[in-house]
Amino acid sequence: MKSSNKFVCLLLSVWLLWGCQSIGLSPVGKTVPPEKRIPLVTTGKQTGLWTTRDISLSFSYEVVQNQWRIGGIIEYDGSLKNNFIVLDYFHMDVIFVDDQGRILSMNGLMSTGSTYLEYPESFEIAVPLPPGAKAMAFSYRGQTKDTNSNREGGVGAYFWEYPIR
Repeated sequence: MKSSNKFVCLLLSVWLLWGCQSIGLSPVGKTVPPEKRIPLVTTGKQTGLWTTRDISLSFSYEVVQNQWRIGGIIEYDGSLKNNFIVLDYFHMDVIFVDDQGRILSMNGLMSTGSTYLEYPESFEIAVPLPPGAKAMAFSYRGQTKDTNSNREGGVGAYFWEYPIR
């Protein structure tokens, strides 16, 4: 390739990358609808149960010195357990929002993979609580498999909850 063509390709690449800067992957500043928000109580130990079509999360949390400490147990719904054997992967986040539902931060709570759906998953973690946080929401994504093997093919299902607008 001639050096002038290389220079043009380099300029085009820089221009394209510069233009993609406005396509942010961060959810900060986006919103969570009111029906997806859980009010955040910052005094004392709190407990809750959050359910979706895929999972049930039984949790307890407390805020200690600007740290949000949560422990929880995730159980997968019968619609997943009755149709699939293996959880290929699963990842869950907490989303903190202000009083208008604008996202202040998003933090990972747990990730797991290559496990059986019949067993509940438990976790415990502390994450920074951003100033101005008034509510929270949960987000997750996962994939199942119908078999324990790593062979190609087979049947699986991708499932998620993503409350961000």
